[in-house]
Amino acid sequence: MYTLSKLQEWGDNPVPLFQGTDELYEDLQDAKYAPYICKIREPHPTDDLVIKTLGVACRAAHDKLKSHSIEHLPGGEYNTPSRSVTSAAALLDGSTNDTCESDFGVLDRQCLAAPSGNPLSISAMVRAKRDHVTEWAAMQSKEDQEKAVTFARTTAAKLHETKNKQLAKLHAAREPLRREKIQKRRLNQSKKAALFASRLQAVKDGKLVLNKHKVNS
Repeated sequence: MYTLSKLQEWGDNPVPLFQGTDELYEDLQDAKYAPYICKIREPHPTDDLVIKTLGVACRAAHDKLKSHSIEHLPGGEYNTPSRSVTSAAALLDGSTNDTCESDFGVLDRQCLAAPSGNPLSISAMVRAKRDHVTEWAAMQSKEDQEKAVTFARTTAAKLHETKNKQLAKLHAAREPLRREKIQKRRLNQSKKAALFASRLQAVKDGKLVLNKHKVNS
């Protein structure tokens, strides 16, 4: 809660944070930090822009942290989870790197789509794509969120089974074409092998001259 309150305070008035007078800098009262404190207090033409940027950044951080942690804060659903919640959590599998792999997959596609893009812009686009579902869910009512989660839990296995059936049908439909391609490839390979063998035999028999400036007799 302290972090949220400070972010909200800095969002409303970022000047103390900018000037180094906020209590955040209490640990910098030592004499060795004096040059740093003096340096950041020197006036600069961009001070107003920096102060406004700090305010916007603090407000955004406050809103993001609050939206992602409200359920875990005092009074939230998961601050003091019930026995049913802890039992359900205990049944979950161990942590995986699926989320990281998914992030890298999205990043790879974005880099291919915009090879000359700014790395920060591409990273922001990846984060936006990853947060889109969460942000959409946060805008729904509690009842609709429960319905969506219940639907996902009860239909995941059925959707997976349906997907496997569709893939099996697709593979069956493509099987004749696949076999035809394999047969053509093997025929071409056998022709190349026969041609190579005949040329090799001609060289052995002395009937083929390898010098391109000479003509075979």
